[in-house]
Amino acid sequence: MTKYIFGITVILLGVYFLLENLGYDIGLNEIINSYWPVIIIIFGLKQLFNGLVNFSSGYRRNQWITGALLRGIIVTGIGFILLGNNLSWFSFSLGDIWDLFWPILIIYIGLKIIFNSHIHRRKGEKIEFNFETGFKGSKLNKRKLWFGEAIYGIGEAWQLDDLQIWHGIGESTINLSSAIIPEREVIIELTGIVGEVKVLVPQDLAIKVNVDVSVGEVTVFNHNQSGTSRFISYVSEDYDQVVRKVNLLISLKVGEIKVKRVD
Repeated sequence: MTKYIFGITVILLGVYFLLENLGYDIGLNEIINSYWPVIIIIFGLKQLFNGLVNFSSGYRRNQWITGALLRGIIVTGIGFILLGNNLSWFSFSLGDIWDLFWPILIIYIGLKIIFNSHIHRRKGEKIEFNFETGFKGSKLNKRKLWFGEAIYGIGEAWQLDDLQIWHGIGESTINLSSAIIPEREVIIELTGIVGEVKVLVPQDLAIKVNVDVSVGEVTVFNHNQSGTSRFISYVSEDYDQVVRKVNLLISLKVGEIKVKRVD
């Protein structure tokens, strides 16, 4: 869905520039200045919808899955506040928004503590809690996306190389199960502001994972944390012995990170 919204946005921009060149003044600057929070609202509503689906599915299994639902409510609410300010529906300063946000954040953390189900480690997996801050001295292929959906490796086989990805707002999916991995350590570094990151890892791949989120939820295989300043570090038992392996670092300000094994 996100790629269609992004595609339509690009088409509308092209139509605007075409009309401008033909002498028509649409006043796009005023429209953008007023309605840019709609992008945040759309992303929040998508999170809210996914959260409702996850909550409904978890409820039938006697589990309370509330992360995406609460994040959707918060992001959508922030978008509506910013849009209302721009359209003069009401007037909120940054201080007023913060006064509303931090109590909601405390409520979010409390609900996650109450309803979060206990997830146990899978035998043979080693979880460590010492977060490493970046890969120093690495020459990575850099990719940048302000908003939208980024997919790496869904479908056909693809050649994996060192990557440094910056993604402002949106969803990122990295499918390592279809990747052609060279016989060395491959480094993938992904950072973002607001969004959701999914990484699919084949069962036989040796991997080192460091993930952190300022506000949100992180899941690495069968281990899960949620709240503020959450991080998980994981290293495969045979990581130092094998030649073909992946070193993965993911960092988000607000959102959800999922790293899971697939067949």
